[in-house]
Amino acid sequence: MIKNVALVSLSAGTIGEDFVKHEVNIGLKRLEEFGLNVKVMPHAMKEMSM
Repeated sequence: MIKNVALVSLSAGTIGEDFVKHEVNIGLKRLEEFGLNVKVMPHAMKEMSM
Protein backbone atom coordinates (compact mmCIF):
# COMPACT_ATOMS: atom_id res chain seq x y z
CA MET A 1 0.00 0.00 0.00
CA ILE A 2 1.25 3.49 -0.85
CA LYS A 3 2.05 5.58 2.24
CA ASN A 4 4.39 8.26 0.91
CA VAL A 5 3.65 10.78 -1.82
CA ALA A 6 5.54 13.83 -3.07
CA LEU A 7 4.03 17.13 -4.13
CA VAL A 8 5.70 18.38 -7.28
CA SER A 9 4.91 21.22 -9.65
CA LEU A 10 5.27 20.92 -13.39
CA SER A 11 4.67 24.63 -13.84
CA ALA A 12 6.44 27.74 -12.64
CA GLY A 13 5.70 27.08 -8.97
CA THR A 14 2.24 28.64 -8.93
CA ILE A 15 1.21 26.59 -5.91
CA GLY A 16 3.68 28.61 -3.86
CA GLU A 17 1.80 31.84 -4.53
CA ASP A 18 -0.34 33.43 -1.82
CA PHE A 19 -3.53 33.37 -3.92
CA VAL A 20 -3.61 29.54 -3.99
CA LYS A 21 -2.22 28.85 -0.52
CA HIS A 22 -5.65 27.95 0.90
CA GLU A 23 -6.24 25.39 -1.88
CA VAL A 24 -2.84 23.80 -1.27
CA ASN A 25 -3.58 23.56 2.46
CA ILE A 26 -6.94 21.89 1.76
CA GLY A 27 -5.29 19.38 -0.59
CA LEU A 28 -2.51 18.56 1.85
CA LYS A 29 -5.00 18.07 4.67
CA ARG A 30 -7.12 15.72 2.53
CA LEU A 31 -4.11 13.63 1.55
CA GLU A 32 -3.04 13.35 5.19
CA GLU A 33 -6.60 12.32 6.16
CA PHE A 34 -6.18 9.37 3.78
CA GLY A 35 -3.20 8.33 5.89
CA LEU A 36 -0.55 9.48 3.41
CA ASN A 37 2.77 11.04 4.34
CA VAL A 38 3.16 14.07 2.08
CA LYS A 39 6.55 15.52 1.20
CA VAL A 40 6.59 18.86 -0.59
CA MET A 41 9.48 18.99 -3.01
CA PRO A 42 11.66 22.16 -2.89
CA HIS A 43 10.68 23.68 -6.24
CA ALA A 44 6.98 22.88 -5.91
CA MET A 45 6.39 25.86 -3.63
CA LYS A 46 8.87 28.20 -5.29
CA GLU A 47 7.11 31.43 -6.17
CA MET A 48 7.05 32.61 -9.75
CA SER A 49 9.59 35.26 -10.59
CA MET A 50 8.86 37.77 -13.30
